[in-house]
Amino acid sequence: KMASDEQAVSVVSVNVGGRVFHTSARTLGRVAGSVLGSNELITRCAAHASAPDSHIMPFFDRDPNMFEHVLAYLRTEADESLVLPDDPQQQQKLRNEAVFFKLDALRNAIDSIETDNNVSSNHSAKPQETTAAPSLSAATTATPESADSHQVEAVQEERQPVQRYTRYVVLMFERVIVVSDNKPVAGYFVINGKQSSMETEGWFSSFELESLQSAFRVAVSRLLEKHAELGYRVLSTNTDVSTVRGVVPAEKKPVDYHLIYTLTTLLERTS
Repeated sequence: KMASDEQAVSVVSVNVGGRVFHTSARTLGRVAGSVLGSNELITRCAAHASAPDSHIMPFFDRDPNMFEHVLAYLRTEADESLVLPDDPQQQQKLRNEAVFFKLDALRNAIDSIETDNNVSSNHSAKPQETTAAPSLSAATTATPESADSHQVEAVQEERQPVQRYTRYVVLMFERVIVVSDNKPVAGYFVINGKQSSMETEGWFSSFELESLQSAFRVAVSRLLEKHAELGYRVLSTNTDVSTVRGVVPAEKKPVDYHLIYTLTTLLERTS
């Protein structure tokens, strides 16, 4: 039991989006059933901590800025207050991380903030109950006949059905990182089937992972903004991380595996 307690408080490290975070195994395993609390991840973290040259540091292709909030949540004790971002956009980003890491309590906390905001806005926007007579111009109040004709026209307009059409668009974004000798050496991204140029500089020297991530975020943002200008809104998003193992031809550098991050976004527009 003493050995297990020492392992729980030992310092472990995880790589999130190219940034290394140090914490304790007990903090990572605080939420049972979560991705971070799985026995497999804790074992991999402990193996890397004891022999970093022989074991790969666990890596998550996620937003490191949001992972700071995830760690803060895991470190929050029962008698402490949980501090969440005030910005709604940051809250949505953090909610995506909570869904990915299977932190249901964190997700519910963010949902409760959104619900409270909606209730507050509805109360503040509640119109005053007033009784007002129909607004008629001088021309329409000239004779009773003219007022009756306007009432008939209004009834006819109300009876006309309003036809609305909803269009859906699915956008798929993929970011591929090539790993060789337990470190990223190259990468590219694919947006709706169109592949960017391969970052070949890292093939022979240090690979700029942050540069690839930044270019990927810019490409995603530009495409979403272009659709937003056309009246589309994001209906749902889904993320997935997978690995594909393989080796390139002998004359090139051997590849351990490809780490693929996939973002699928469903957009809708009603007209």
